[in-house]
Amino acid sequence: MKAKTIIYLIPFLLYISCKEKRTIDNSKSIELTKEQFKFSGDTTNDIFNKYNFTMTRTHYSDSTFTDSSLICSSDTAKICSLTFKRKNGFWYVKTNNEWQEFYNPKENLLMLVYFKEQKFTLKPIGTNLEYNKKTLLGFIKDDLYVYTCDNSNLYFDPDFGVVAIDGNETLVREDYKNRNE
Repeated sequence: MKAKTIIYLIPFLLYISCKEKRTIDNSKSIELTKEQFKFSGDTTNDIFNKYNFTMTRTHYSDSTFTDSSLICSSDTAKICSLTFKRKNGFWYVKTNNEWQEFYNPKENLLMLVYFKEQKFTLKPIGTNLEYNKKTLLGFIKDDLYVYTCDNSNLYFDPDFGVVAIDGNETLVREDYKNRNE
């Protein structure tokens, strides 16, 4: 009897571990779904092909999600995630307990977003990246009161979110590389 119980219990526990219930913005309890996006280089150079990065996106609803491990500045960084909300083409990012505009589709611009308690900004860099005939908008995480000379540029597509990271090598999301034009 114990063996049957364990056999039935294991799939149930696996299902529960992949789907969590949480609340966001004081709304009703919702089921979370997670997906992972792998970023990798576009080069045949073996040195750079060893670099890759995986971001986890946790969906709270069709329009609200958190991208984790996206803005870590070091292995010990405490703030590594951004929570986004999409509405009518506009993108907002959650800072403390409020939503700030991040992307304005009417002007095709990224906005400066200030994280007061965490002491950093998301700052447009004024340069774009052309990738597969698509213009990606660039921004950085800029720590306040700290001089850093080695920031990675992040590149944003209004349909997908952050799709490329540019440092010593440009890493592009695998699902974005493989999408149909």
